[in-house]
Amino acid sequence: MDKKQIALFYGAVLHDIGKAVQRKDNLQIKHPIIGANYLKQFDVSKDILEQVRYHHVSSYESSKKDGIESAGLSKDSLAYITYIADNISSATDRKRNDISDTRNNYGKFYSNIELEDIFNRFGNVHSERHMLPQMLDLKIKNIFPQESRVARNFSKGEYAVIVDKITENLSKLEFSEEYMQSVLHLLEATMSYIPSSTDSK
Repeated sequence: MDKKQIALFYGAVLHDIGKAVQRKDNLQIKHPIIGANYLKQFDVSKDILEQVRYHHVSSYESSKKDGIESAGLSKDSLAYITYIADNISSATDRKRNDISDTRNNYGKFYSNIELEDIFNRFGNVHSERHMLPQMLDLKIKNIFPQESRVARNFSKGEYAVIVDKITENLSKLEFSEEYMQSVLHLLEATMSYIPSSTDSK
């Protein structure tokens, strides 16, 4: 793999890392900016930072019609790939322009909401199952969705434990081909139960 392919991998898999940091600190800044600022401590490449920072650029540059092209990136920036991939994947679950936890009408977003079971939306009768907030490890017993009445919300403290675990591990590795699988395992262990959206609707 060449350097660009490696950077594309890391930028793509870490593009939403800012969501965990945002919810941990209850920051009212857009998660792409938070994510890019968070990753700077690991001395990652410009290619990785651009992907994280600009994967929602059309949403917060909405006064400009060109979307990501308004960001002034070079024509060969990897951010274009991550931006398009994120838009394709998110189109499957967005009902409206759900860009962030931090809009002017902040009340519609709840940083402590738990992950909803994907199967809640299938069939004629919609269920209300949710995943308990936790990290994957060999000790956990409840890996399956729970009924709403026994589910509990994600706390800032639980997000702090997750972010601390990610920070500890990212600080020990190089953003190289050799560590790709390690980063996938880290994200699976820490972020499997984190909702991608905290929109209450």
